[in-house]
Amino acid sequence: MFSKNMIVLTRSEKKGLLFLAGIVLAGFFVEGILPYQEQNNIYDYHLADSLFNVLSADTAMISTEGNTKVAGGTVNAQKAKLKRGLPVNKIDINHATVGQLVMLPGIGPKTAKRIVDFRNKNCPFRYYDDLLKIERIGPKTLKKLKPLIYLEKAEP
Repeated sequence: MFSKNMIVLTRSEKKGLLFLAGIVLAGFFVEGILPYQEQNNIYDYHLADSLFNVLSADTAMISTEGNTKVAGGTVNAQKAKLKRGLPVNKIDINHATVGQLVMLPGIGPKTAKRIVDFRNKNCPFRYYDDLLKIERIGPKTLKKLKPLIYLEKAEP
């Protein structure tokens, strides 16, 4: 029954060969199925980036170079100064545009628009604490803003 040229495998070797054969068959199966499925490039962030740029843009203030022009430089220059701890020009909350308000830490385009809308609908801000009435501005954000803003009384 057994010949000299016959290979005898142990039970664990048989299990190992069976496992490897299963992996090879699974590979062929996957290769056969994948070409018929829609290929999504999970690392293509082009659409997400373009959506972010559109949703976060303040189109009234964007110049052709991509930097918003404000007194004392551009938004990018102002933010760079803030990161380095250098002094920047203070912003008058009662006269600032959405583009100027976006430069402030913790203020995005939506919050800046809420500030302008609140100011136009109600009245100019009289106290710093009036900013707490704006959605998404809390005590911590106000504390960060106080050194960077001032309140000029509105003209009668």
